Amino acid sequence: MSSSDPNVITGTLLFHHDVPNLVGDATQIVTKEMKSIFFPIYKTRVDCIVKVLHWPSVMASIEKKDSGGGDVLELARLQALDSAICYTALCTMTDEESENSFACKKEILRGQLRAAAELDISKARLLEQPDLTVLQAFFIYLVS
Repeated sequence: MSSSDPNVITGTLLFHHDVPNLVGDATQIVTKEMKSIFFPIYKTRVDCIVKVLHWPSVMASIEKKDSGGGDVLELARLQALDSAICYTALCTMTDEESENSFACKKEILRGQLRAAAELDISKARLLEQPDLTVLQAFFIYLVS
């Protein structure tokens, strides 16, 4: 595996803790239907206040990622951004909104999405190879 492979961890983990309830990563937790709820919530509740993203560009990049386009590290960077957006959107939701939208307690889903965002930001090599997309993801994660 090359050093740009996000699955190779070289000792620089920003977040290191046990993740008992995490299935794997956000791609296994967040469905397309969930994203269709999270993204508008993020755009209306967070993006209008904390303007970090050019929304049309981000959406085009995430759609490209979801279709499998791009190199491995670029996909990891976009996955970090995707995960951070979903996590932050969930943090702005009420318990009732979460249960009605996802049939899941907010606290359980929040723990899984937080861990997935942290894992994805680490895989995107925030500390080793800083990139604007990963910095945006990290900032969005910190906002929540």
